[in-house]
Amino acid sequence: MPTMPHPGREAERLGTPGRLRDKDASDVLQVMIASDPGDVAARAARILEHGDSATAAAAGLAHLRALFGAPRSVGVDMAARALAGAMPEARLRATAVAFTAALPIG
Repeated sequence: MPTMPHPGREAERLGTPGRLRDKDASDVLQVMIASDPGDVAARAARILEHGDSATAAAAGLAHLRALFGAPRSVGVDMAARALAGAMPEARLRATAVAFTAALPIG
């Protein structure tokens, strides 16, 4: 059964738009940590082979790479702010770069 968001926490995030964006970037990073990059790369490659989805998939991969593909890219900086103290920053940055490097270029 899905849990309902805590009203106080949700209101806190809505009242701080910058934090919401940083938290979203940390969510992306946590998905990277929980996922096998080889599996994601293989699935992305299959999607890139389909004419109906290739353009959107290539754009999405390019956007992901722009946000998370370099140690000091915007998404990585946002995730680092959101996860400050919860994860070593060097590991966080290396994880994002390694994950995006494993993905196909569309």
